[in-house]
Amino acid sequence: FRFKVCSEAAAAPEVTVTHVPDVLGSKLSASDLKSLVAEAQLASPSSTDAPTPKAVLHILAFKACRGAVKFGDPLSRAQMAHLLRRLSCCDIPFQCAH
Repeated sequence: FRFKVCSEAAAAPEVTVTHVPDVLGSKLSASDLKSLVAEAQLASPSSTDAPTPKAVLHILAFKACRGAVKFGDPLSRAQMAHLLRRLSCCDIPFQCAH
């Protein structure tokens, strides 16, 4: 994100969004940006590590599930073995990203 803050506004500081990121091919909406600003207002001013915005986490979770193997998908024995090997490396292998 790129934005500028004008704190000289009469009633309250004004934020102007100048650039919106593309998250894996998905654009953030105006409501996503409003949520981001609200989250930023709740964050600790002394914090240097900003949490990942919820809108971005939602997009990432959606993208993860969209490409995931689903119940009923045909898999070869080699694909099943590969999937089980990869799952065995996960801390929580059967929990959806949602």
